[in-house]
Amino acid sequence: MARFGAPTRKERYRWENNDWSQKPGAAVYVAVGSRDHVVVINSGGLIYKWHNNDWKQLPGAAKTASVAADGEMWVVNAGGKPYRWVGNDWAEQPGLFVKVAACNQKLVYGLNAHGKFFRLDNHDGHWNEQHGLLHHHIGSNKNGALVGANQSNELYFRPGGGHFDGHIHWTRLSGAAVVIDIADNGEMVCANAAGKLYHAAKGQDWHELPGAGVHITIGSDGDKWVLNKAGNIYRWHNNDWKQIPGALEWISAGGNNHVVGTNKAGNIYLWQNNDWKQLPGALETVSIGSDGELWGCNKQDQIYRWEGKDWTRAAGAAKVIAVGGKGGVFASNAAGEIYFSSDDGKSWHKKDGAAPHIAANGIGSVVAANKAHELYVSH
Repeated sequence: MARFGAPTRKERYRWENNDWSQKPGAAVYVAVGSRDHVVVINSGGLIYKWHNNDWKQLPGAAKTASVAADGEMWVVNAGGKPYRWVGNDWAEQPGLFVKVAACNQKLVYGLNAHGKFFRLDNHDGHWNEQHGLLHHHIGSNKNGALVGANQSNELYFRPGGGHFDGHIHWTRLSGAAVVIDIADNGEMVCANAAGKLYHAAKGQDWHELPGAGVHITIGSDGDKWVLNKAGNIYRWHNNDWKQIPGALEWISAGGNNHVVGTNKAGNIYLWQNNDWKQLPGALETVSIGSDGELWGCNKQDQIYRWEGKDWTRAAGAAKVIAVGGKGGVFASNAAGEIYFSSDDGKSWHKKDGAAPHIAANGIGSVVAANKAHELYVSH
């Protein structure tokens, strides 16, 4: 992690080789997402971004700024209005804040003048209030962890943004199904034992979809896929199912065009450039996140994580994996027991509940279908 500082004389320094190296210019506020993503604000409110070893002025004026490791960039002006960098300019966002903390492109927090902090729902643009009060500062990392200081200058740390710390509090849903999945905006899909397919918008009742299937999945962005008894693959398009070439026994949609599946022989296929690309290895079940994070389980219930070119064995045993993003992965074993790992599968911690089928979205929600086909969600 690159470290920048703005000492009392408002000069700019960067931590290099165990000491501070002065950089050109002057600033009163600095935000660092990574070595390549650094933003500063000077005493006049002018905004600069570190680019090609120099400062490039951006349009507008601001009082505070935040930039994530993936380049997601926000500022708040003197009037408390938040702005998000979109393309080549700032786009005004709803709300009034003193500080915004950008974890990544999908996860952003805001702190208002009353010490309340909120999480942005990327799908509907609403800010959802979070627990706790932080008055002076809020900061974050790419996995959603938060740090903050309250009115008494006490420091607090919240791992994983408070979501993928593995905490589960189940709420019973209506309906019955054997397979269920959830998108980042809260919409859900499920398939019951008779093969009927259902969809529910956030906070709404289930309504039946056309067709029939044995496995259904929805990506973080609402991208829906289904498999029928014959293994035929369908993708939701223009309010109906459009058949996709190939045959699979299991499928997982992570969003952002990340889809993975396995066939009867255990062969693994990744959806890439509108076609299936075979990956090495053999697995029975797989799960993929919106960022492409990919996990799976083989016939021996061994757990594997994709490392870009091959699979790495993780500790533990499971039938089903649910990748949720922000460093959190859930697993359901042969007994239906649910476990959570935040360290790439090095260790697993048992959680409440039991279900042979689980799924998760990228912002902390987990859904499950138990042996009695009862449906549950944990936000």
